Amino acid sequence: MTHDELRQEADTPIVQEETLPTEGPSHVDAPPATRRRTRRRTGSVAASTSEPASETSLTATNNENSENIKGSTPQDTEKIETAEEPATKASSTKRRTRQRKKNTEAPAAASAADVTAEVVPVDEALSDVEATSSGATTAEVVRLPEAPQAEPSSTEQPKPASKPRRTSRRKQAEVVPESPPLPPSTDSQESVGPTGESPLETPSLEIVSQTPPPQEELPTAEEASTTSPVALPSLSPKQPEAPETVETKTTRRGTKRSVGKTTDTGTTYPRERSPRTTRRRPEPTPILPETTPATEFPPIDIAVGAHIVERDGMPVILINGWAYPPTIFFGNLSEERCEAKVLQEIRQAAKSGIHLHSTLIELPCPLSEASEILEIIDSRLRSILEADPEGFVMPRLVFYPAPGWRREYPLEMSTYADGTTGDPSITSQRFWQECERSLQTLIEHLRLQPWGERVFGYHLERGEWFQPADLGFDRSMANRDAFRDWLRERYQGSLIALRAAWFDGDVQFHTAEIPALPTKPDPMRAFFETRRERHLIDFMEFTSETTARRIISLARAVKRATAYRALVSVCYGYTFEFTHGYSGHLALDRLLAERCIDLICGPPSYRDRKPGGAASFPAPVDSMWLHGKLWLSEDDTKTHLAVPNKTPDDFNPRLTDARQTEQAQLRTIGRAFVHRTAVGWMDLWGEGWLDDEAIWKRLKLFASIVSAPGIPRKDPEVVVLIDEKSLLHIQRGEGFFRRFTIEMRDVVQRCGVEYGLYLQSDVTSPNFPTDGKLYIFLNPFRLTTEQRAAIREKLHSGKKTLVWLYAPGTCEAKPRASSGMEETAFDVVGLRLRLQPWSSEMGSRVVQTSHPITERLTDLEFGYRERLNPSFYVDDPDAIVLAEYIETGLPSVAVKQLGDWKSVFIGETVLPLELLRGICRFAGVHLWVSEGEHIVEAGSGWIVLHATQDGRCVLRLPAPTALYDLAQCRLLSQETAEYALHLRQGTTYLFLAASYHQMERIGLPHLDEPVQSTASPPLLPAELPKTDLDPSVVAEALETLQAVLAPTREELGLAETPVANGTEEGPADTGEPLSAGRRRRRRRGGRGRGKQQNGTTERNNANNNHPSKDNHE
Repeated sequence: MTHDELRQEADTPIVQEETLPTEGPSHVDAPPATRRRTRRRTGSVAASTSEPASETSLTATNNENSENIKGSTPQDTEKIETAEEPATKASSTKRRTRQRKKNTEAPAAASAADVTAEVVPVDEALSDVEATSSGATTAEVVRLPEAPQAEPSSTEQPKPASKPRRTSRRKQAEVVPESPPLPPSTDSQESVGPTGESPLETPSLEIVSQTPPPQEELPTAEEASTTSPVALPSLSPKQPEAPETVETKTTRRGTKRSVGKTTDTGTTYPRERSPRTTRRRPEPTPILPETTPATEFPPIDIAVGAHIVERDGMPVILINGWAYPPTIFFGNLSEERCEAKVLQEIRQAAKSGIHLHSTLIELPCPLSEASEILEIIDSRLRSILEADPEGFVMPRLVFYPAPGWRREYPLEMSTYADGTTGDPSITSQRFWQECERSLQTLIEHLRLQPWGERVFGYHLERGEWFQPADLGFDRSMANRDAFRDWLRERYQGSLIALRAAWFDGDVQFHTAEIPALPTKPDPMRAFFETRRERHLIDFMEFTSETTARRIISLARAVKRATAYRALVSVCYGYTFEFTHGYSGHLALDRLLAERCIDLICGPPSYRDRKPGGAASFPAPVDSMWLHGKLWLSEDDTKTHLAVPNKTPDDFNPRLTDARQTEQAQLRTIGRAFVHRTAVGWMDLWGEGWLDDEAIWKRLKLFASIVSAPGIPRKDPEVVVLIDEKSLLHIQRGEGFFRRFTIEMRDVVQRCGVEYGLYLQSDVTSPNFPTDGKLYIFLNPFRLTTEQRAAIREKLHSGKKTLVWLYAPGTCEAKPRASSGMEETAFDVVGLRLRLQPWSSEMGSRVVQTSHPITERLTDLEFGYRERLNPSFYVDDPDAIVLAEYIETGLPSVAVKQLGDWKSVFIGETVLPLELLRGICRFAGVHLWVSEGEHIVEAGSGWIVLHATQDGRCVLRLPAPTALYDLAQCRLLSQETAEYALHLRQGTTYLFLAASYHQMERIGLPHLDEPVQSTASPPLLPAELPKTDLDPSVVAEALETLQAVLAPTREELGLAETPVANGTEEGPADTGEPLSAGRRRRRRRGGRGRGKQQNGTTERNNANNNHPSKDNHE
């Protein structure tokens, strides 16, 4: 029926019809308890019932039609007596009396629309409806919450529905047969008026649900006339509804909700059901750190608190609206004997314009508010702030279990295969929840201090958050249970998917075990078998993901406790540093996506920080800016002022004199300028490593430059991409692992080009650099669908050159039984690749020497002569073959032009330096230095050159411009395109190539002084003429010419100075692995934790059961 017909019915005269009770039931199937005398008012909107059932008012209302009734009041409604049993009638009389008093006390509260009605049995109502004229309207029956009939005001909320009255067992036995099926209702959650009126006017059923689904927009009156009765079930005259009741029952699985239609006698009828839909049972939430979604990030006011911002192309730390240079001093105050030296360094830092400080704080977990450790923390932080009245402090928090905790919870401690135990497991919910509570207690305590606003951040530390290589997998009970929960989440609770992935028909989620660490890798296989050894890949991925989740959980706790006004700093992302897949540092993409983390830190590589080395970044530092993070390079280099005693970081070499200290610091400063990173100058053991005026004069210059307006950022010409997930598949050992991380990084930074280090997953970021000329994929073994789509969209155009190494697309995240590499990666690589015969030998020979990529190669053979599976060759007729495998003669290096972009495939696991320089020339990349193996960094006008050997080289600029030497603080030339340098091994040359106006804006000193020298002409032309001579003959001639033209040491005035100035003789650090006795260790508290006495080191082993196994990398 339409709404207009309903309004017409409301206007018709009311005809009363009385039906007397009979001796038997009104329906053959109705129970005797339902006999009653009913007085119906035909044409009325609602009728009144004389007794509420169990304090529940059952009302039939039509809100739209009730508005048309004039002069209807509660007194006009007739009270109907029912023929019940004596006991029932006596009790109902009392209820009627109470109800009559309640209605009399508040007559004005009732509305004309709130007309009560007596509920009749469904079968009796159906028979009455059939006898009623077609104009009669059956009112909708709903259940109201509570007896008051006053319409709630706009400020009042509807009261919850009361619990339905229970029926006796005798009455429950007399169940009325199921009524005829009713049409399904589209609104199974709530009872809503047909005209879409608000719930305040028509109270709805109380729904036991945390997040009720949104209601669909109800149709208008015109649309209702054309819709079927299913859309508006309450308007169907032949389908009266019984009141809906909600009954809850507590079971072992939780609270069970039962909804049905109940009469005034308590008899429950089946509720009309909507069409059944298939629902998947929700997966159990795994007990993993921070699995719940993050709360909505609140709006941030950068004028209050500490924040990371970019100003004029340079990163700055904003504290209460004031900009501070991104440089921090760390001094260790763990021992009283170190306090005087550290405080003196803080005073010198303040004079140099460095007002951000940090120190080590050991935080016991759990932490009591009455603990004496809070007094120690207050004393340390107060002493720092007193030494620098304008300073701010960021405590470096080390979490460790309180005394007795290990003994009470032994199953929460890390356990290894040899039976030793370590720190609390990274997956121990019990311990890390205590850490979050202790962290909140500390933050609240510091906030109440008079100097509490000067705490600008918190550094979270747990041994730099990496798992050591020599101890193996953590086999504790806490880690095993967390691994099983992670598997349920990873495979979405599907046992079939788990067994298929692991190739194991017996494994179950509750029986999966931590796999054994492979001790003897197969030298002929590069990767784990994606099916038979999937359990190893999963466990290593689990280790990294749980580590990242733990850090994120702590970071969110800090942000919440500080009202998002403090920075959060962590050490993570050593992708290029470690050589094992279970390091825990292969989930950097998760931390980059987390807004609660601001600073990501790490020290320069310990492998190559000697003079002549690169002091390489351990992480893809250029990924940080894409996600709004700042990389903090923690320079803990032992200067010549360090005590020459043995310390726990014996893998950290000590510099012998002031000159080496100066050159190492200039190298750090230059890399920070190029890659826009922050620097932390560290006195790791509080020995006064930086207690020198010359050092602070140099650091003052750095702080002033990074605070000045910089040169606008631009995309690097060479974009180097490394994939974290692909490293999880490498099984051949540390040496093979190192080829794609440490060795590739070393080749790129010696190439002499402007490059940036990024994660492969960054290609999906909207800020990914797309203006580069060359994109090098170091280990594209695992390419996701999203990454392939982003590569095709962003990189397959614009005259870009893409380089693919070894085996692109070989390892899939979800392996398929019949998946070949050519099907998964051909659309991205652009070249047709095929598998070589099994156990084919690697090693290639150049066959095309006239191509721009290979024309300057002097060594025509490259690669390792080894048998390795898999290996691939190019099977593409449109490709130009540059090199072939020596054994099989199949193409190993090829290039192909595809529209306006080019693709280069290199089937070897190495990338020679000269081959990379040839690819750069082919791609149109500018080479700042094209000879030698010196460390070269360039970007945003800054050029850093660290000499690996004595000699002479030419610095070539992209265009003529002014050149400034920051090491000597003088202007070299007002306009030049080339500059010849006389190099000295271990020396750092730091230049700025920019306009004179930009140099003035930066505030470089001595710009007005006359230029003392002019640019020297190059010894050899940049481009050699092409010749038909043998390349080996040309190389020998060039070497002879260089030897003749190179000046002697006497001519350069270097005869009186040793090569390394007091260092031990030998070649420069080439990035070889550290010896067994000097491998990098992980202490529980990270760097700077330990005690030194009489030139030796005492580990605090009160909470460590394996002091002899010092957690090597």
